[in-house]
Amino acid sequence: MNVEEALYFFRKNKNLKQKDILTHTSVYSKIETGKKILRFSELTDILERFSIPLDEFSEYLEDSMEQKKYRKLFKQCGNDPTDNLSKRELLNYYNQLTFSKEMHLREMANFIGIKILFSNFWKEVSPVSQEELNQIYELLMEKEYFFQYDYAVLSNTIFLFNNKQIKHLAKKALPVKDI
Repeated sequence: MNVEEALYFFRKNKNLKQKDILTHTSVYSKIETGKKILRFSELTDILERFSIPLDEFSEYLEDSMEQKKYRKLFKQCGNDPTDNLSKRELLNYYNQLTFSKEMHLREMANFIGIKILFSNFWKEVSPVSQEELNQIYELLMEKEYFFQYDYAVLSNTIFLFNNKQIKHLAKKALPVKDI
């Protein structure tokens, strides 16, 4: 979705009226309908009222060209893990990533997706380690609200957790609030 659609989505799902967001309802209405150019300072004010960090808000926006390229490459490698050209390109991307709890969720989802799928095919990709899994569990348990990439990380790792952890994660992530 675009910025305006995302603003509308969050406002509706938080049961807020336009007048609850900005003191000048007509200004917010124009922003939400795309009739007024949104300044960055206005966006940060609005997100503050929504209690949503900018990076999480951006997860709802259309994929960047880089992410579209990654998804296409991931799919190519998934369809043919022996394609050396695609493999090399995906490994170059993978090797630029360093796993940490602080990494961008999109990158973590991509990193984990590569590990889960391609560690079975390529010696250059190690399986998810217990330390990485522990950090993922901690990260997901700290979440108040799950976004797209939280679910991507969870769905790629849930089978690696023990039954007690799975139960806790399922309570946090389900039901999906905003499908």
